[in-house]
Amino acid sequence: MSHDPARSIPRWAGAAFVAQFVTSLAAGLILASVVTGDTAESVRNATSHAAALRASIVLELATSVGIIALTCMLYLALRRASRPAALVAFACWLAEAAVLAVSVVGSLALLDLTGSRRSESVDVQAAQLALGLREHAAAVALLLFGVGAVLWYALMIHTRFVPLWLSVWALVGASLILIATVLVLCGVTAPIALYVLYVPVELVLGLWLVVRGSAYAPELAVTESPTPIDVRD
Repeated sequence: MSHDPARSIPRWAGAAFVAQFVTSLAAGLILASVVTGDTAESVRNATSHAAALRASIVLELATSVGIIALTCMLYLALRRASRPAALVAFACWLAEAAVLAVSVVGSLALLDLTGSRRSESVDVQAAQLALGLREHAAAVALLLFGVGAVLWYALMIHTRFVPLWLSVWALVGASLILIATVLVLCGVTAPIALYVLYVPVELVLGLWLVVRGSAYAPELAVTESPTPIDVRD
């Protein structure tokens, strides 16, 4: 029996979930060791850990590529459930990937400062702009992620793309992140508890799809040609 490529789409989506989870986590951990709450300290850390900062930039760009691949796979898998919802989710996650790529400019600017000959006071002012760009871009990216994720996971619940408990967990976690992001954009400090529930979701979801695949496969429903009717007596 010939292999249908459409049957592999959920597993490819799972692989993309895992890949972008790993690159995003690694980039975040590296960046957290360089960028702190103090701007001057962040400049000093970037000077002494320039290689680590460059590694985080590469990983963040890899994350953006992973998000694009994941978005394409999810759209192919879920578009027939609700094309309008899938299109909005598709646009949100592509925009998220673009904003994340733009946020790397902040890290690149910080790297430039580490090799500059300016006075430390000017470095700090420039670093504040660079870090501010990263912070605002991250908030916008998280907002786009939240909207897209709520739609994707709602479609997964509707189609039973993955087990109900997993898609509900993902939907609730994404909804809490969306609420937290709106609070942050409104100038309110969001409790860390709003983020915790979602942290392992993409890894678990990705591994499930890689190992088990999905029972929902509308792309496999090829319309069969009607059986010819024998009009002979």
